[in-house]
Amino acid sequence: MNDQDSGSTLLPMLVAGLVLVTVGYAVIMMFV
Repeated sequence: MNDQDSGSTLLPMLVAGLVLVTVGYAVIMMFV
């Protein structure tokens, strides 16, 4: 485990944002 804040912090944040948007979109599509 390396403590590199260059890409090891940006990538998980990007993935988390993508998952959040996808889940939110799916929930909206279910209720609409």
